[in-house]
Amino acid sequence: MRSKKAIEHSLLFKEIVEQGSFSAAGKRLGIGPSMVSQHIKNLEEELGVTLFHRSTRQLRLTEAGQVYWEGCQQIIKALDNTQEALQNLNDEPSGLLRITADTDYGVDYLIPIIAQFMKRYPKVGVELVLDDANLDFLEHKIDLAIRLGNLKDSSLRATKLRSTRRITCATPEYLAQFPQPQTPRDLQSYQWITLNPLSNSRQLAYQGPDGECISIPTPGHIRTNTGRALLAFLCEGVGITVLPDFMVQSRIESGVLVEVLPQYKLPQAGIYIVFPSTQTMPLKVRTFINFVKSHLKTSLLESSPQIVARTDERE
Repeated sequence: MRSKKAIEHSLLFKEIVEQGSFSAAGKRLGIGPSMVSQHIKNLEEELGVTLFHRSTRQLRLTEAGQVYWEGCQQIIKALDNTQEALQNLNDEPSGLLRITADTDYGVDYLIPIIAQFMKRYPKVGVELVLDDANLDFLEHKIDLAIRLGNLKDSSLRATKLRSTRRITCATPEYLAQFPQPQTPRDLQSYQWITLNPLSNSRQLAYQGPDGECISIPTPGHIRTNTGRALLAFLCEGVGITVLPDFMVQSRIESGVLVEVLPQYKLPQAGIYIVFPSTQTMPLKVRTFINFVKSHLKTSLLESSPQIVARTDERE
């Protein structure tokens, strides 16, 4: 009985936190706000703590309430995992799959893969959240994320889908304004197009064919906050930039862009699927990961996937 009450309290508490009021939570659960208030009062008396700061306009968690909320999330996640494990017995993926990805990569490359996946597995629904920030998995109920760049260690795990080559490029018309560059140092007088979060003190570290490392500043004469906007500026011929190969390779092959100093290499980055480290991976998550791997093996983004333990944030 005590376990049953803990589950009931967790579900009620979840609705209050997510809806932001007793009345809204009551509507979701089909009970009146006075009953919700009484349940919380009984719970606070049982625990011996105050869980909410209450006012006529605002409902906020106390410190004790925040601790209780974290525990509730763990209980609810355990219930979800149990339900997923039972669904896995049917050997057919189903349920809602919550995915987050960078905006640029999500729109241009991930959505077509998701569309094919849903045609193959019609019982799986998908919620795609496009955000260039690293969203918290627990807070946003994320099942997996597609991350670009280098990853930092964390409690999450990741499958590396492929490495990406970072290419320095510009239009032929823009490059015609300058003498032929011989080393990356010659690029310092060019107009650089950069991403906003990185433009204040960004350095690019090139490695030459003889192993020499050359670092140059890229102050950002034009700054923007998305890769797609950066590419649009680049194709207008107003500067030079660095972009991953999958964004510029076709334009280089068609002559729209030119790779600059191809003999000087920048450190490679990666594309990863990141997911929580759990004992039982839900079937829908495992199926999607395998589907993406299979898709990339037969597409332009061919790669050799490998597991990277306990990792998440980009450096």
